[in-house]
Order: sequence, then structure tokens, then C-alpha cells
Amino acid sequence: MSKPTWKDATSYSRNDKDRIPQTWEIDLGGNLKLGVTRHRHYESDQWLFYCHQLNLEEPLNYRGDDPRRAHIEAANKVRAWLTRITKRIDAL
Repeated sequence: MSKPTWKDATSYSRNDKDRIPQTWEIDLGGNLKLGVTRHRHYESDQWLFYCHQLNLEEPLNYRGDDPRRAHIEAANKVRAWLTRITKRIDAL
């Protein structure tokens, strides 16, 4: 199995001249995708992360132009969430 990679998932308008990625997704397998995006309802340097399958969506602390830093923070947030859930399951 190959290592998953982040891919540009930006919805570009046909008329967009500058195609600057605003949304990135990574397919983790098992129908689980993690994404980071810049949303028009937030400041231009604000990143949000989402995982629709886990019903997670929230702003990231990182604000800046390096999507790799947003990717790392999003992965850490999902990892922490999964750890909390795993501990609850183990306590059953």
C-alpha cells in the first residue's frame, strides 16, 4: 500500500486565471478523508480542517501561507480525536 498524499481539491471557476490551491485533501483509506481549506467566511490566512466522515470541522491555530503546516496540524487534531475515542472504547 502506498503512502497517502495530499492533493489539491480546490473548486476552480472556469474563469480563474490564478489557480492557487485553497483546499487540500488526503484519502486515508476506508472511506476516510481529511481536508484543510481556506473558506471565504474567514480571514484570508485562516485554515480550517474537516473530516466529514467523523463529523469534524474547525479552524486551525496555524495562520499563514504554508499548507504543509496546516496539513500537520489537521492530522494531529484527528489523531488526538481518534486517541480519545479509542480510550473510551478500551474502557468498555
